[in-house]
Order: sequence, then C-alpha cells, then structure tokens
Amino acid sequence: MKNSQYLLHDCCARNNAKMLSLTADKGLEGYGAYWVLLEYLREQSDYCMPLSLLPSLAKQLGKFTQWVEELVCNYGLFVLTDDGRFTSQGLQQRMKPLENKRKARDAKAEKAARKKAQNSNTNSSFSAAQKTETNEKNSAKKVENTPLQLVDNERVAKASLEEKRIEEKRIEEIKRKEKEATASEKESSSSGSQSSSWEGWLNEALGERSWLELQAIHSGESRRTANVLRIAHSRGSTTPSGRDFSVG
Repeated sequence: MKNSQYLLHDCCARNNAKMLSLTADKGLEGYGAYWVLLEYLREQSDYCMPLSLLPSLAKQLGKFTQWVEELVCNYGLFVLTDDGRFTSQGLQQRMKPLENKRKARDAKAEKAARKKAQNSNTNSSFSAAQKTETNEKNSAKKVENTPLQLVDNERVAKASLEEKRIEEKRIEEIKRKEKEATASEKESSSSGSQSSSWEGWLNEALGERSWLELQAIHSGESRRTANVLRIAHSRGSTTPSGRDFSVG
C-alpha cells in the first residue's frame, strides 16, 4: 500500500478532553464512529464532506441520522464550513507533511517538464537554424557549380553529336561498299551468263552439218571451204575454242 493511503493516528487521542466527553455520552461506539468519519474525510481530495451525506453514513454505522449529526456538531471534533460541509482540523494538520511532499513532487515534475520543453524548443530552433544554414550552403554551392555544370553538359553534348556523325558516316560507307559489291557481282554474273550462252549456242550450231554448209554458202566461201567444214565436222572439231576452220 502507498503511504498516501495512510493517516497519522495520535495514540493519545482517547485521552483528549473532547474525546472523553464523546465517550462519556456515546461510549466506545461514539469513539469508533469518530474514526470511521475521519477515514471518510481522508478519502476526499480536500478532506471535506457534505453534511447531506450524513444519512447515508448513519445507515453504514447502523445508527440514526440524528445520532451521527450530534457526533459531528456537538463535541467540537469537526468544523462546519459555510458551504454546508464538515472537516477535521486535526486531520488537516496531520495531512500537511504529505501535502507538502505532494506539492514538492508536483513542482519538481513541472520544472522537469518545462526544462524538457525548453530543451526541445532549443534543439528544434538549433536544428531549424542548422538546416537553414545547410540549405543556404547547398544552394550557394549549387549556384557556384551551375556554370561549370553547364559547360560540362555542353562538352558532353558536342562529343555525343560528333560521335553520332562519325557513326553515320561509317554506316553510309559500309552501305556504299555493299552496294558496289552487289553491282559488281551482278555484272560478273551477267557476263558469265552471256558467255556461257554464246558458247553453248556455238557448240550446238557446229554440231549441225547442214548449218555449217549453209553458213559457208551464205558467206560466199568456195566449195573448198565447205569441204573443209565437213571434214572438221567429221573429225569432231566442234569446240568453241576459237579455232579457224578457213583455209588460207
């Protein structure tokens, strides 16, 4: 149990003149009822209770309301206030040390709270000032570095553009060479095809005896030339190697 739940009890309270008067009239029941009422008062924040609660207290004590009212009002053990309540001066005095401790504790807690709030505000102000200073430095540094950054960006852009131009020229050169190679291949293929076709036709023509004779007659050659052609044909000289069949 906490100390705040206790109250000081004077061990000589029964010998007090007021208490002797009470016990003379009401016996030990009056003495016990007094301490019950004192405990109720102790439980209140200001150690006061309304007189209107006496009927309820009387029921708890097993007594009539008038009996309890006499105990409160007739023996000087309690003090009546102007707002219709009652309290005990003895209880108020005995509770002062505890109240002083409470006040000191509350004052200490309040002081600590103020100090904490002050430190928090100071830290916040310092942090805000430091943040502002840092932002200003960063802004100044950014402004200082901006021209250099622009120059560097321009240099990078120019280098990139030059690389792009070089690459485009290289690609154009490759395409040009490929185009020339393709044209050359087509030309070679066409020449070879024409040569092959001419050679094949000539071989076929030389293989025909009647064609040879006819060509000799048309060309105005003599009978001797025609005979030579027939002899050449009979010997199998039909190759298109460019051999001259004429007789000089």
